[in-house]
Amino acid sequence: MTHRALVLLLCSASLFSACGDGDSTGSGASGAGSSTGGAGGEGAAGTGTGTGAGSVSSCFATFDGGDVLNADVGDAAALTENFSLAARIRPEDVADGQTMFIAGRHLDGGPNGHYLRISNEGSLKAEYIVFIAAATCAVSSPLTIPASGEVHLLGSFDVANTRIFIDGNIGAVADCGEPTVIDPMSTFTIGRSSTGQFPFSGSITDVMYIDGVFDSTFDTTTLGCENGALVHYSFEDLADSPDSVPDVCGAAPDAIVGEGPGVDDSDPSFACE
Repeated sequence: MTHRALVLLLCSASLFSACGDGDSTGSGASGAGSSTGGAGGEGAAGTGTGTGAGSVSSCFATFDGGDVLNADVGDAAALTENFSLAARIRPEDVADGQTMFIAGRHLDGGPNGHYLRISNEGSLKAEYIVFIAAATCAVSSPLTIPASGEVHLLGSFDVANTRIFIDGNIGAVADCGEPTVIDPMSTFTIGRSSTGQFPFSGSITDVMYIDGVFDSTFDTTTLGCENGALVHYSFEDLADSPDSVPDVCGAAPDAIVGEGPGVDDSDPSFACE
């Protein structure tokens, strides 16, 4: 199977109504897929054997509710269909009515791109937002943070459907029907949108943009550059205060620490366990 790791950027304040649940085309309760495969193997997404080399980082970027990483990914993350976006997170408490942007790609001023987020509207949810022509295809699933405080999220898009996976199990599916829109000038951010919306509080690692879709249960530890990830930010081997973060797969430009439109001097901290 093929997959690549993508990191997407969020919608701007002018697109707030398009980014929220009001225009979402679907949501659902969690339910497990039937396959035990992962990123390895030759089968369709979600049905491989999971034998390929994966990557699980013990290094995290920690965001204080205003920090950001910003990358001009260009053609390295520009698929309009059959792609997935993943991240492992350790969020702090999400207050009622709060939304936290994890990672994504977007350009202010138009409906383009896609991103992962978590939100609390009376209960905690994991969401994958995908912009299609003049609309938003969003999928939402109930989210329970394990006792460890860490959870893996993956959104997958194949034109017909958008899916959200929680720790490798399918949480919900939404009908779409159109390819996403990717503006070539859009950027990729981690920790909040490029316009400063939905800041994340907590830790993030293993942000991946993947060439391929998932449609059933998979092993999250098998994801990596050798198994379809086109872009992967894992925060290994960084100085105490790096200026940039390299893409592990080597396809995308470095993510700049604390720089971007309206986001200067907003630096996450980095640490390994």
